[in-house]
Amino acid sequence: MFKSLEIGDRAKLERYYFVNRCRSCDNTFANIFCWRDMFSTQWAEIEGFLVVRFVFRSDGRLYYMMPLGENPDADFTPILPRLAEDAAREGDVLRLTGLTARGEELLRRCGAERYAVDTDRDDQDYIYRAEDLRYLKGEKYAAKRNHINKFVSKYDYEFRALTAEHYEECMRLVKEWCRRRGGCSEEMDAEFAAMRIAFENFEQLGLMGGTLWVDGKIVAFTYGSAVSEEVFCTHVEKADTSYDGAFAMINQQMALHLPDKFMYINREEDMGIAGLRKAKMSYHPVELCENGCALRLDKDLIEVKELWKECFGDEDEFIDRFLVRFYSPQTTFLHREEERVVAMLHVVAFTSAFGRTGYVYAVATDKEYRRRGLAAELLREAEEWCRANGFDALMLIPQNDSLVRYYAGLGFEDVALRVRFEGGFDFGTGVPEKDLAMVMALTERADFVLGGYTHDDVAMLVQEPAVELIGESVQEGISAPHNGCGNPSDVFVVDTGQGQNGFLKKGTKDDDVLILTPIY
Repeated sequence: MFKSLEIGDRAKLERYYFVNRCRSCDNTFANIFCWRDMFSTQWAEIEGFLVVRFVFRSDGRLYYMMPLGENPDADFTPILPRLAEDAAREGDVLRLTGLTARGEELLRRCGAERYAVDTDRDDQDYIYRAEDLRYLKGEKYAAKRNHINKFVSKYDYEFRALTAEHYEECMRLVKEWCRRRGGCSEEMDAEFAAMRIAFENFEQLGLMGGTLWVDGKIVAFTYGSAVSEEVFCTHVEKADTSYDGAFAMINQQMALHLPDKFMYINREEDMGIAGLRKAKMSYHPVELCENGCALRLDKDLIEVKELWKECFGDEDEFIDRFLVRFYSPQTTFLHREEERVVAMLHVVAFTSAFGRTGYVYAVATDKEYRRRGLAAELLREAEEWCRANGFDALMLIPQNDSLVRYYAGLGFEDVALRVRFEGGFDFGTGVPEKDLAMVMALTERADFVLGGYTHDDVAMLVQEPAVELIGESVQEGISAPHNGCGNPSDVFVVDTGQGQNGFLKKGTKDDDVLILTPIY
């Protein structure tokens, strides 16, 4: 049913994108084509609807873009059973992404209990009026005009249209940017591959771009493609920041040189990066593009929600957010009796000082089935699975002292690590002072790190691979490379809570915090 994406498929996909007047960067052929190898992107036409599916690399899960019909008013929900069957054949569950407000409403009509729906602010595209970016009128754009005036006054520049022949010069700029920061991350290497594909197929993909030249070299470049007849999407924008105002200048110049038919410019999402969010908001978007995500709930998941509410009293919105973002059939452990889920626990994977760490969450047993060892049985099952799948440690936060004693009896050490969670979801108790973790080492690496902790030692984790710090190793006499990419069994990063980063050392203060960032 699904097939690989080829360059010759552009007209077929864009027919659906344009008739639906799409606004999201995920609905541009150039974008999905350039990243198709990274995400194993495939597509199909099913009963008059375009469906694009892909595997998100960071969590290994299968996603389906919201189906788009030949008629923009068409109801896509009748084809969802076929998509659910396709997901099951792939060993996964049906997840829809790119949902608009209308798409969410169609799912609600199916029955609210059948889908968990969540919208992540980090994934919302920024939409601007093209006229605003072209002319930067008004007091709110005074700072942008100042940046541009500084660039104009300091440099003898020229704006030229970007072509495929500029590939080597553009890559020189980007690689120099990486070199100044100590090397390229895995994500940057992936972007290099996508840019290479873009330049190799520049005209066939319908790409448009521009360059800024100073003293015979490119100091900034950008390119993008049409989302619809009236919306242009900027896919890439790079600049040499040693040239004052280069980013502001390339942004404005590209907007000025776009065809007048484009009334709006999509500058894609901020991925939750604080600095990027600040920069995008400073251009005053007129809209944050809807981009909801939904998970189809089978019988087990409906019962998981019921058990969750019974044991913890959380609202649907909170539970749905967890299920949409973190649920995986492989890392959800259930016990059934009388064809009903009566006990559960979930494991969420993190990177941490211990290595690959499974965080045990939402351990619950129906009150009629307690004191039978069901939770302990599920914990042993989860431990075995994590050992078999390369995890270094398990971690959990007990709610009270009795649970501390209970988990200690199951092999967890009460190291009382204070933790804080990044990524917009609070896995803790709701009271930060009580977020003290217990740890079970599964490997020698984790056991070594655990042995260095006392109740007075805590640490902070930094999301991989954004580590560009110089520091000391945990083991005396072992030096750490400045980009944090050395022996993972020796080096990890902490933060004092005061904005100063370094590697963990004995005697770290109590007010330091272990930060966990989920990898799926």
